[in-house]
Amino acid sequence: MAKGTPATEGTPAMPGRSTAQVLVVGGMHAREWASIVGVMYAAEQLLLRHDASVTGTNASISLLDHVEVVVVPVANPDGYVFSFGPPGSEDGVCANADYAAGVCNRLWRKTRAPHRVMPQCVGVDLNRNWPLDWGFRGVGGSIESSYCSELWHGEAPLSAPESQAVREPVRVRE
Repeated sequence: MAKGTPATEGTPAMPGRSTAQVLVVGGMHAREWASIVGVMYAAEQLLLRHDASVTGTNASISLLDHVEVVVVPVANPDGYVFSFGPPGSEDGVCANADYAAGVCNRLWRKTRAPHRVMPQCVGVDLNRNWPLDWGFRGVGGSIESSYCSELWHGEAPLSAPESQAVREPVRVRE
């Protein structure tokens, strides 16, 4: 595509969209810290390469000339913070005493919102809270129906506000 050509020309788009989109999400599971760094690095590289293609310092055509890229570095911010440790903890690390007290968990994966029926059960696994194959039996052949399970998929598809927030910028408008 030549410079000055509209980004929509020749670009396959979803119905209801004028341009194709790419969604890049990190931090879906709180404990996956590296995914956040990876998403931030990818966004930085996209912007640097786009800038170079626009200013003429690089002959390559930027991906950003063809598609809209939506970047969500941390999809699960409360879970992410919880995986580090309580405010004021030594070096921001989840120490054994903090873990035992239930104020942090380095391997936490879900969100941190208490369940409305069982408030002692906290969070939803965001990977399992999407409409596509929601409640799918998956590996092992069982649906995780316990609110307290690490794999709790939520009460309904997109029942977690974090899932809704990630979906909103790429949702097809009717």
